[in-house]
Amino acid sequence: MSEESKSTVNEMMAGDGAALSMPPAFVFVNPKSHRRYKKSNQDKVDGRTKGAKTMLSRIQSRKKMKEELDTQIVEAAPSETERAQKQIGQMKKLGRSKDLQKKRDEAKKKMQSKTKEMDVLMKARMSDFKKKASDQTKKLKKEETEVTKEIMTESTAQQDALDVALQVATSELNPSGESSFAKITFGDGSQQNLDNFSAKRIAACYAQLPNEHQTQFRYMLNKDAATYQSALDFAVRNV
Repeated sequence: MSEESKSTVNEMMAGDGAALSMPPAFVFVNPKSHRRYKKSNQDKVDGRTKGAKTMLSRIQSRKKMKEELDTQIVEAAPSETERAQKQIGQMKKLGRSKDLQKKRDEAKKKMQSKTKEMDVLMKARMSDFKKKASDQTKKLKKEETEVTKEIMTESTAQQDALDVALQVATSELNPSGESSFAKITFGDGSQQNLDNFSAKRIAACYAQLPNEHQTQFRYMLNKDAATYQSALDFAVRNV
């Protein structure tokens, strides 16, 4: 083999191997020539260009990201056990809600029943109270009537003040007119002058009073000077 041939073989030789009777793609590489080849072909790395290597790196990165994402999705997907536990939790929550609502309904029914009982009891108590008050009122009226009758009986010897007022109010005015007086003698023995103006007010007030109040009004006119004056003031204000 010539020197030129040896140099060519030592540098790099690749092919189907027919020239040297060797298997295809068998490569003889001279380290020095290989370094020189790499230096002059910087764009190629282990037989691939930098662009090809970058693209392969992106493909691998995307593949890795896809695998990680698939793993996360699989991990995030609930298992049958988790679903069952969640369903059991919801069932318990619903059961507690139903129990709470049931207790509220029972408490509401008890409150309504208690309210009805209180209403019935209050009605009964009010009825008893009204009946008792009515009996007490009747008793007081009876006692008042008896006392009034006793006082009026004691004063029969004297002339009734109301009768005197009616006589003065219906009498013809004398020349002295409204300033004319009549004498009223009270149950305690004291006396009071009665003019025509006051007599008319007393008569008019007595006429418009209800029957149950006429007796009390007459009693006040005859008791003493103080009660007479109170009755007269009442008559003047309301007539």
